[in-house]
Amino acid sequence: SIYRWISAFCIACIAAAVAIVFFRALFLPMHLPDDMVQWCIRAKIIFHNSTVFADEFFEPCRVMYHAHYPVMIPLLESLIFMALGEADDILVKIPFPVFFAALLAFFYAAQRRFAPHRHALLFTAMLAIVPVFIQDGRGNPASGYADVPLSFFYFIAVVSLLQWMESRCRNDLFLAILAI
Repeated sequence: SIYRWISAFCIACIAAAVAIVFFRALFLPMHLPDDMVQWCIRAKIIFHNSTVFADEFFEPCRVMYHAHYPVMIPLLESLIFMALGEADDILVKIPFPVFFAALLAFFYAAQRRFAPHRHALLFTAMLAIVPVFIQDGRGNPASGYADVPLSFFYFIAVVSLLQWMESRCRNDLFLAILAI
């Protein structure tokens, strides 16, 4: 039937979008100066100093640009460096496709609470193909990198708070607090 074809097409769009974000993360590791300063250099500092309290983050003479960005992503990247045993940029963006896939999964699950499977799948596919159309200054798909973790946690917090206000389920409130 036509609904099976639509569902299959939506699943193919979602899989292709996740694959694009994943392969861009592997083939373009930290290619933008902003990414390098915000995430990669901070991850390398954490990796080499084995602490988030490195002098580069606190001493006025050594404070780097964007020193006050959250350290969650650099911490994840430094864990990848630790697993590799060296500060190699090739796998440093692996957390971003994982966040992108998790955002899509949570978005689909949130939609399923209110809409049938086909509608939830269609709206998830619409969200998933956004990285194909958003480009950075060099023409590469930009979404799915540093902005996705923020979107992921913000979306989870808002949806969970709305769910908590509706059902008063403790788990929804806990998830919202965790995401915030």
